[in-house]
Amino acid sequence: RVLQSRGEVESNGGTFLFYTTGNPKKVSRVAGNLMDRVIEFSNANL
Repeated sequence: RVLQSRGEVESNGGTFLFYTTGNPKKVSRVAGNLMDRVIEFSNANL
């Protein structure tokens, strides 16, 4: 949950988390969460 929040506030969340955690699985999960946000935002504006 903390990682997700951190990814949301960072302009380049995926890269930031990759360099801070060094854990590709966490980066992938956060990237997926961010993509979900983008999809939700797009759907809300259709």
